[in-house]
Amino acid sequence: MRRIVYIASAPRSGSTLLTHLIASHPDVGTIGERHFFHRLLVPEYQNPEHIEAIRKGAEIPHGAMCSCGRPFVKCPVWLSILARVEEGVPARIRALPYPRFGAYKNQIARKVARKILWRQAETGRMRGLPWPLSQRFRAMLEANNVLIDAALAETGGSVFLDNSKTVQEAIYLDHHPENEVRVIHLVRDGRAQMMSRVPAKKNLTADNCARQWAETIETSRRVLSAWRGPVLDLRYEDLCNAPDSIMAEVYAFCDLDSAATPAEWGSDEQHVMGNSRMRLSETTKIELRTGWKSKISDDQLRTFEQRAGALNRSLGYSDAVLTSV
Repeated sequence: MRRIVYIASAPRSGSTLLTHLIASHPDVGTIGERHFFHRLLVPEYQNPEHIEAIRKGAEIPHGAMCSCGRPFVKCPVWLSILARVEEGVPARIRALPYPRFGAYKNQIARKVARKILWRQAETGRMRGLPWPLSQRFRAMLEANNVLIDAALAETGGSVFLDNSKTVQEAIYLDHHPENEVRVIHLVRDGRAQMMSRVPAKKNLTADNCARQWAETIETSRRVLSAWRGPVLDLRYEDLCNAPDSIMAEVYAFCDLDSAATPAEWGSDEQHVMGNSRMRLSETTKIELRTGWKSKISDDQLRTFEQRAGALNRSLGYSDAVLTSV
């Protein structure tokens, strides 16, 4: 049985920190956000600017860098994983963005298929897909299992930790009879999540961020309530405030022996992909960052309240902007 622990969360909710902490366990192997594999290592989908920077020996964009400090295309671990995937996955499937369960190369067809897959995932199971999408889905699922097995073979461990965040992909992976999936649903105070995105993405407004956060949380709740698998609800703030007790709970949920929680994350070399710059940071202490509380404006608070205030309170967050949750 292939054991998979999947972190479902909105972006900038602490999943990178949680990934590093869980991956410090000797029985766990991870590559971070599995569904970025094709974008970072398959030439057809790679960012041309990244390829050009590597070719010229210029400064490498953080998105093209493995957490070990090398470009993905020059990291020996990733090159070995890629070789295993090329050997185990048919060329016609490798040509697709299969790590994201992108069923077709044509963008319109891919969007239509994605809607069908997402709608089916909301039922908690993947039975009843129309042909030929059902056949393509099974092939993509097998390809992802090859990628997971390759990652475990290179990184070690018997449990695969997937930080791909998108809750529907957990349901996809669970459809395979040889996969045993457990989901950690990680949340963060929506106001903090909103404030972490507004300055980072100039094209995003507070209204957009609050709406997207609420949609992500509501979708995850809806999908996971229909799914019959094991789910652990976890708050980022609780993890930072009491890492030892929370990680003991996480290890128990993952059916892992207890392990000491590292006081710092990032001290061991990992080969993790994802959008977060945090995975490239130097060793950092586990601490709750509350700087957003002094930066959020009254207008932003009102916007958030209108879009997602009730949902935030349902997760246990106070209306007041306090120094602790």
